Amino acid sequence: MSQPKSLLLVGATGFITESQSETLERNGIRSIVLEGGLDDSSGLTHLASQHDIVVNAATGFHAASARAFITGLAERKKSVSIDVFYIHLSGTSNLAVGDVTGLGGERRTFSDKDEDIYAHEAGVDACQPYAQRTADLAVIETSETLSVRAYIIMPPTVWGQGTGHFHRVSHQIPMLIRQALKAGRVEYVAPGSSRLGHVHVVDLASLFELVVARAIADPALPSGRNGYFFANTGSHSWLEVSEAIAKAGHELGVFRSMETVALSLSEAAPKFMGGDETRTEQTLASTSVIWPTMLYRIQG
Repeated sequence: MSQPKSLLLVGATGFITESQSETLERNGIRSIVLEGGLDDSSGLTHLASQHDIVVNAATGFHAASARAFITGLAERKKSVSIDVFYIHLSGTSNLAVGDVTGLGGERRTFSDKDEDIYAHEAGVDACQPYAQRTADLAVIETSETLSVRAYIIMPPTVWGQGTGHFHRVSHQIPMLIRQALKAGRVEYVAPGSSRLGHVHVVDLASLFELVVARAIADPALPSGRNGYFFANTGSHSWLEVSEAIAKAGHELGVFRSMETVALSLSEAAPKFMGGDETRTEQTLASTSVIWPTMLYRIQG
């Protein structure tokens, strides 16, 4: 009978505080708080070296922490002579083409069984660096160098209410709602036809569980450059989302009308992403078409 695996789950509740840590402890979850957070590379490496599996669900935009986790896993593998692996949260905006600037390369339909996703990311990132995509490249290159199996999970827009103890809402749609409440009207980034797809947060969590289970059971599960897993379950345009927000807000008496207002990229960036036009476009004004072929395959 195989020995139980030890798993380090990073960012399960967001970036937790001491009080949140105590809540987790009461629910049987051992938590560790690093004062330096994801910037404490030596601390992250040490933590990872004490575990067989690292699931990094904190952020896909931090390449240095991904390298640190994989380095620690390599140390673990060397010291105890067991197989280790790393699972990394990313996003399909890495493969999207901007509907304002056209940046991102030629628009195409991707399947996660395609063998050139890494090459595509590397080519696009060389011309248009994007932190989340850069982190993917770091994951693959570091894992190959150190002989650690790595898997990248790529969700599109995540929606729905989570089931955890703390942070239960997603990012993009609540961000649009908060800005609408602030402005007194619903605003979106022109042209509004951009589509990134979507997945419910509970379905995304199930995919993480599935990949962990299959990686443990099957060392031949494609990893590294072939270890991408898409989490798409549907599609929407940002105009459709904006119209739904406007309709709900009007029915609740929050907005005077169901009007939606298009913003230019330069107008939207300060409101949604602190002035970062690249990230604003990648998140709210770009399009990708993806097929989660690997997901269906490993579900068996």
